[in-house]
Amino acid sequence: MKTASIMKTEQVAANKNKSFFKGFTKAKYLFIAFFTLLLLNILLSSCDDDGYSLNDLYGDYGVVNKEGSSYTISTDLGAVLFPSASNVSPNYLEDKDRVIVTFSILGDADTSSMYDYYVKVVDVYKVLTKDVIPFSASISDSLGNDPVILDKAWIKHDYLTFDFVFGGGLPGLKHMVNLAQHPQKTEDGRILLEFRHNAFRDMSNYAYRGVVAFPVSSIQTEAQDSVQLRIKYRENGRDKQYDLTWYKDEPQNSGDKLYSITGKRYQSESLK
Repeated sequence: MKTASIMKTEQVAANKNKSFFKGFTKAKYLFIAFFTLLLLNILLSSCDDDGYSLNDLYGDYGVVNKEGSSYTISTDLGAVLFPSASNVSPNYLEDKDRVIVTFSILGDADTSSMYDYYVKVVDVYKVLTKDVIPFSASISDSLGNDPVILDKAWIKHDYLTFDFVFGGGLPGLKHMVNLAQHPQKTEDGRILLEFRHNAFRDMSNYAYRGVVAFPVSSIQTEAQDSVQLRIKYRENGRDKQYDLTWYKDEPQNSGDKLYSITGKRYQSESLK
């Protein structure tokens, strides 16, 4: 009787184990099916209905338009971005901030909307902004006359922006840049400006990229449709100049409003 009791107990335990493993196998297949559907949903959602991929990054200069706790960004290429999602807190931004924005596109906005794209803001870099100062001989030395390589200067959203390269060495030492306006115009009637760089005797072992923007509202107060500018600067021991025209009514961009930066990286250095 004792032996029979043991055999019966073992049989009940075996039946319970079969039931357990049967339930476990069913749960395992349900989990695999659920995980597969979840993964498929993620893969499908990485491309929205408008054909954009969240893995594709875009970047551009722009200006912040802020109202209350929400904001949009108007880019230099002419797009208006509405951040449906953002890694950047609105508290970090102020109205009229000059920025470099990195974003992915969630979808096209409706044609009746004031926006062009709904985006996820990945990063916002605040561009250094400074007022134009009056030039005088008394401040010329303090402005410095160290060289820069001027890649580009342009006016957009009422900012004159400089994209340039300069030499530096010591980490943490801030260089100073300024834009000074001469009281007299050039012989051909252009407003004369000087873009000045003070390296504070820093070494030039490495090349750094810098960007700075100056509000142009103070440069010309006369009512004119366009203003001719001449910018003087120092490059590799030579005085150079850069001429451009400021149109009060900025022409609209009729070309591509997006600039892909997938696989690229911005480099910046602290300036003051």
